Parts: sequence; structure tokens; C-alpha cells
Amino acid sequence: MHKIPTYFAQALARKPTVKRNKLAVKSKQVAHGGDDQMSFVVQKFVCAKCGKEYKERRLLNRHMRVHTGQFPFYCEQCNKGFNDRSRYNMHTERYHV
Repeated sequence: MHKIPTYFAQALARKPTVKRNKLAVKSKQVAHGGDDQMSFVVQKFVCAKCGKEYKERRLLNRHMRVHTGQFPFYCEQCNKGFNDRSRYNMHTERYHV
């Protein structure tokens, strides 16, 4: 009989849905097989407002700015706000070179 490594056992023991800070964390079984193959769990981070799923919490946090209206990046020259650093960088390269 095979012994399941500790990190797999901990992943399998997680609850299917846990709410933290208004963000739903869903675990989904993505691979399974017979008795000789181990199953594993991958976490998905789901937007509580629109249901979009992300593989990383940081991507969900960035997406949540769309719903909250936060603009943490501001152009000093024209005072326009951006919710993503890459969009701010594109703006400054395009209009303020």
C-alpha cells in the first residue's frame, strides 16, 4: 500500500469552500485515477461579485479593484487614475514620453 505524502494529505483534507475576506476559495479535484494514482487539489480564487476564477490570490485582488473603484496608480502629469500598474506604465509611455 502506498503512503500519501503529508502535503497531499493536507491538501485533500481542506474544506471545499472557505470564505475569507469576502473572497471565496474553492478547491477542485483536477486529477484522479485508480488505486495506484494519487488525487490532488488545486485552489481557485473566485470573485464573490461576478464569479470569475483565478489561480492566484494576487490576480483576484487586482480584479477586485474593478468592483471597488480603487485607483492606486495616478499619473502625476494629468491626474488620471489606474487600477493596474501595467496600464499606468502604458499610459505614461504613450502620452508623456
